[in-house]
Amino acid sequence: MRRFAVAIVVLLAALNPAAAQTPTPASTPTEQFRTYTDQILKILQNSEFRDLDSPDKLHEAVRKTAIRMFGVGDAARQALGPHWQARTAAERDQFVELFADLIEATYINQLNRPGGVRLRYTGETIDGDRAEVALVVLTKRGSELKVGVRLRAQGPRWLIADILIEGVSLIQTYRAQFDRVIKRGSYAELVRQVRTKIDSLYRVKS
Repeated sequence: MRRFAVAIVVLLAALNPAAAQTPTPASTPTEQFRTYTDQILKILQNSEFRDLDSPDKLHEAVRKTAIRMFGVGDAARQALGPHWQARTAAERDQFVELFADLIEATYINQLNRPGGVRLRYTGETIDGDRAEVALVVLTKRGSELKVGVRLRAQGPRWLIADILIEGVSLIQTYRAQFDRVIKRGSYAELVRQVRTKIDSLYRVKS
């Protein structure tokens, strides 16, 4: 669970880039990732937002100052796995939004705590329209985790395709969890559990 939580932190650091500084085509994957990360960490660590009484206000503040950089639709489809085909068009749209909210809520929950995390970039590889940024996550307890951020080019931007924590895929982790819930219960039960999780994350005080 610790690795999973840190994975969410890294993922959402790049999932919400500030709209005012959209990268140029000349930006490398690492430069884009670093820019987005620095901007969103600054927003969430700002005392003006940390001291907001309502978690909904913090959520709104992030939404107003950010645009998505992650291929949420594709990620949601992969995370739902074989259960995606059984969903109606309306259910698919619903799940994409729910999946995005889950990641965003977990990110705010993790970053809105004393200590937070620090990132050290260690390398980058580019192969055509695909790239991977390597970094180390330094936790407040002094431990280190190796992270690989896989990206895919889309126009002038590099969109995140997956996060690997010590070689373990974040998308595959979600896929396994969601699959268990649906097989043991139903898709409706998965939606209920995810919504409950989102609500609980936004209501945890730092």
